[in-house]
Parts: sequence; C-alpha cells; structure tokens
Amino acid sequence: MSCASGIGSVGPFDPKGDPSSVSTRWTRWKRGFELFLVARGETPEGQKKALLLHCAGFEVQDTFDTLPERGDSYDEAVAALDAYFKPRQNFTYERHVFRQIAQMPEETTAQFVTRLRQQATNCNFADKVDENIRDQVIDKCRDKRLKSKYLEKGTLTVNQLLDIARAHEAAARQLKMMTDTDSEPGQELVGAVSRRERGNNRRWQTHSESTHHGGAKGDQKDKKPREVRSSTDNKLCYRCGKSGHYAKDMTCPAKGKRCAKCKKLNPFALVCKSGRVNTVSENDGACNVVHVDDDDVCAFTVDGKKSLAVVDVVVGGVQTSFVVDSGASSNIVDKSTWENMKQKHIKCRSHANTTGKQLYAYGSDTPLKILGSFEADISLQHFSEKACKAQFVVIDGKGVSLLGKETAESLGVLKIGISLVGSVSEKPETKAEFKPLFSGLGKLKDTQIHLHMKENAKPVVQSARRLPFSLRSKVEAKIKKLEELDIIEGPTTFASPIVVVPKPNGDIRLCVDMRQSNEAIERERFPMPTIEEVLAEMNGAKVFSKLDLNLGFHQLELDEESRPITTFATHIGLFRYKRLMFGVTQAMHTATIVVNS
Repeated sequence: MSCASGIGSVGPFDPKGDPSSVSTRWTRWKRGFELFLVARGETPEGQKKALLLHCAGFEVQDTFDTLPERGDSYDEAVAALDAYFKPRQNFTYERHVFRQIAQMPEETTAQFVTRLRQQATNCNFADKVDENIRDQVIDKCRDKRLKSKYLEKGTLTVNQLLDIARAHEAAARQLKMMTDTDSEPGQELVGAVSRRERGNNRRWQTHSESTHHGGAKGDQKDKKPREVRSSTDNKLCYRCGKSGHYAKDMTCPAKGKRCAKCKKLNPFALVCKSGRVNTVSENDGACNVVHVDDDDVCAFTVDGKKSLAVVDVVVGGVQTSFVVDSGASSNIVDKSTWENMKQKHIKCRSHANTTGKQLYAYGSDTPLKILGSFEADISLQHFSEKACKAQFVVIDGKGVSLLGKETAESLGVLKIGISLVGSVSEKPETKAEFKPLFSGLGKLKDTQIHLHMKENAKPVVQSARRLPFSLRSKVEAKIKKLEELDIIEGPTTFASPIVVVPKPNGDIRLCVDMRQSNEAIERERFPMPTIEEVLAEMNGAKVFSKLDLNLGFHQLELDEESRPITTFATHIGLFRYKRLMFGVTQAMHTATIVVNS
C-alpha cells in the first residue's frame, strides 16, 4: 500500500499481535507515521485523519469505528486510538521488566543501552532514566573485565559508560583479528585442567602432559613443548588454549571459528577434545577426573605419560577392570561394558533409567548422554573380603571405567594422606611400662577448677525432661558408668535438664542443658591461641607427639564450691559433676589455660 507517490507507507498496524507489547508497537508505528507525514510534505489538515486510518489498515479502521469518542480532527482521532492501544500502565510491572533485561551474546553495549531506553519509556523514571540505565548496564554486563572497568571508574554517566565500552569492544575485536593466525594445529602443549567451584571460591588443577592428535608424531618430533602454567593469575581458555581470558569472553580468538578437527564451532583444533575423552593408548596414559557438584557432574580426561592405576574387581559377580581416580566422586562405566556385564548376568541390587545428575565433558556445555545407573556389590578380584556396595553411572559411548574415590577407599585400594617419616603409634613397651597411665579415665594431679559465681546468683532448679523408654536403660547405664569413673555424685541446690544424643554405634552422649545455670557463672576471658602462634612455638621442632586426652574436660576436677551448679535431673534422680563438663560456659577457656600452663 502506498499513500503518496514515490514514498512507501509505514505499513498497516497489527492490533491483534502480542497484547503485552501492543502499547509499545503502537507508539513505534505512530512515530513512523508522523515521520512519513513529514517526508510526504505538506498535508491538508482535513486529509490527515483519513491518511492515518488508510495507512493503519482495515483492522485499525474497524476498531476505530467502535470507539465512542472518535472526534472529527486528526488530533482527536490519534487521542482516541492512544486511549485504546495505550491503556493505563502498571509502572511497577514495567520496571520489573526493565530489571530483567540483560545483555545478549554478541550484543554491543550501545545496542544494549538502546533496548533499555525503549523499555524505560514505559517505566516513568522521570529524571532518573540515565541513572537507571547506567546501573542496569553495569549489573547485566556480560564481560567481567569490562564490568570491572566500570566499577573502577566509580560514578559514570551513560555517555562515559558508552565511551569505555566502545573502546574496550573495539580493542577486543582488533585483538581477536591479530591473534587468529597464532593458533595452528599440530602443536604440543603441557595442559592444565582447571575447575572453578560454585559458591565457595575454591580452585583445583590437574596437570598432565598431552600430545595433540592433529599431526603425526614425525611432524612434531623436532618441536619443543609449549608450557602453559595454571595459576590464579593465568587461566587457560579451553576453546583456544591461551591464557588471559575465559572462553565466554568476546576476546577469545576461537569464538565463531569452526574446528578443523571436529567441525564444531568455537574450539581450535589445538585443544579440541574429540578423540581424547576417555581414551587409553599403549603409549599415552590418561588422567580421568569426575567430580559431583550438587546435581551436576563434570567429567574430564587429559592425556598423560604416567601409567593408569588399574584394579581388577568383581561387580555383581562379573569380573572387570576399573581405573582408580582419586578425584572422581562417581563410579562410571560405558555402554559396552554395561552390555558385557548383562551378558554375564550381573547381579544388581537396583537399577534406574535416570540418575538425577548431569555429566559434562570438560569444556562442553552439552551434557553427556546418561543411559541409567545401577547399584551392585563390588569386591577386589583376589581379595574378596574387601567388599562394599556402590552406585554406578552408565554413559553412552566407549571409554575406560572409572572407580570413584569413595568406593576406592572402601575397597582399600586408595589412601589419601600425608606420609610422616619415622612415625610411631602405640608402642607396646611404652604402654606396658606406664600401664597405670593408660587405664581408666585419669585425672590431672594437684589441680582443682573453680567456677566463679556472680554475686547474688540464685539457684535454678529445672524439672527432668521426659525420656523415651527406649533410651532410659542406656541413660541409666551411662550414669552408672560416670559414677564408677568418679565423674558425678549426689545432688545439691541447682538442677538442669539433660539432653540425650544417640551415637551411630548405638551408644548415647549425655549432655546437660546449662543455659540457665550458666547465667550464674562469672565468665573469664582468655585469648585462644591462633594457628600462627602455635606454629611459631613449634618452629625448629623435629619430634612430635600426638596425645589424645580421653574425655579431656573430665580429667579436670572441680572444687567443692563449683560442683552444685553442675547438678542435673534425670528420671532416676539428681546428680552433680565432680569434674569439668561440656556445656559449662567457662569450660573451654579453663581447659585451654590448664593445657597452656
């Protein structure tokens, strides 16, 4: 439809589109129509209304005919259509929509600001439009280094922010073009696998040496390995293999490029992981890492020169081999191994088609295909007494089977710890020579602890709490044992209730609720030693002794005046402590003072 010779119209308006955007679309169409009127030249006032309805199309004409107050002039017609297409706006909702707008991939900051300005017209920000746009750009900026520049500058205007962004984005594009030719296939590298853990800022690296599969060994014979170090200040981009940026940054030279090896977008052939994940060759070993983090699992495989730790096991009655991986939190088998196990009639405790987890190859945004999981008994092939039950995840494809850290430790094939030179544990002759010191509870000689009471402190008597019948016999046995060890005795004026905590081994922990009684104790302050102070005192020492104070608080005797406040009530009567006990507000500080002395 053409409304003037030589000038195309703005096109009809669609009033039946998305209802949530009809107001914005009408505003844009009306702006285009007003520009069309200016470009068309002088138009008689009487023709503007007809031209408006003609260009808007039949749908708008039908709508206009139903409006109660249409008016005869152009301005009245526009006002009537505005009232229809632009109802009263909910500024709270529009501002919510504004806050949800984020910078899209490949979108420049200038384009991002334009989108924000369009939405800001519906938000009634008044004179705070630029301020809100600036805050939203900084908050939703995709480039972390650019966001850091914004924050370093402090308070910025939108124009200043755009100047910084344009310079940064231009430099990124220029750097990308300059470095595109730097990455060539057929190079060797010493790689590092890095993982950033969510929420707590911990980092670990697995270093291994790998040979790129893109060229023959003869082609790389005379080339020297290129070393890449992984540290806090020097990360490796898993798309291009270079440091100084992350894979999602626009400065990555691999972004948008197609791999010559796997034909996928973004990775260079130099660091392409196709053909390297979960592979084991005779000459090149592999370091496999699988880590479970909440519901997501990250699976890495980096080729290395060290031999694999392979262990022969029996899973559900079927003999097979696993690679022991101290960094793996899951046991993993591939499809072919699982099919082989089924042919040999593996005995499973349970199996499922889902795991509730997702398994990712390192550097991939696409999860590996998980076929299911199963639980079965596992034991060492030649040491059947070492057995446990374990969960296994089955993945599609071919690769080595991984034995996770927890299962490997349960089977005794993996032990993680620090080797101590010349360590001695429980020498029989020492225990025989000082036999009295290793029997019973023991008590520190010539020392009695005094708990200083507050002035005018009144005794607090609380009734005994009801205990389940299943715990009463255990509580009675615990009280009898404490009496035999000379830890508790008869009652006095104070009385606190007890709290019984069952232990995993079937025993119980008897605790006294001292919250009210502690209010009567005058607390003494003593600075607790720091790790730095302890290490300074141990500087130069060559021989270390590890002593475990059995029931440490109970080895410190209370004087007669301090015992009444420790009285506790049970279903068989009142008792009080003769030794220092857990729960007394002063216990830890007092024990520290005694140990330091």
